[in-house]
Amino acid sequence: MDDVAHLAQALVDNDETVRLHGIVALARHPHHPTAITELMESLKNDLLGELAITAAIALADMARVNPAVTDAVARRYRETVGSVALDGSYDPTLRLTYFFAISGNNAWFRELLPADLHSRTTRTARYLAAGRDGDIRAAARSMVWFESLDNALVFKAARKELPGWRPWFRQLIRATR
Repeated sequence: MDDVAHLAQALVDNDETVRLHGIVALARHPHHPTAITELMESLKNDLLGELAITAAIALADMARVNPAVTDAVARRYRETVGSVALDGSYDPTLRLTYFFAISGNNAWFRELLPADLHSRTTRTARYLAAGRDGDIRAAARSMVWFESLDNALVFKAARKELPGWRPWFRQLIRATR
């Protein structure tokens, strides 16, 4: 088993600290397809919203080095747009708002068709608008609201381990107050 495959195993551990370390370690491999795929899966499947958001930040940081990451994420989640999460429950589409806001890919939002969005709330519409406009502060507030987060401990731990991501975590930490 290669190093990246070994690191990916951490993402399924029961301990959130181990999963956080796995996310951080995988982010150091921006050109490795397994690292990209595993972080996309974590963004989608991690029930702990703080870790899913951290995975989104890791992917956005990888996209700075490897722009193909943004295209891979957009392709991977194209079919989820308008799925059940937009109606008010879990959906990676809304978590992606933070990824696309901080990675600067506004085209993803422009490509959304109105018929794809079955949003029943203006809050969801504002959430998507924040991502489209690249408004990281509003996207962070909306992300924290959507995930019902009231504890910034994971974000604070991630900020210490990932100093280059401080501006993005700062907005999330503020939004949990």
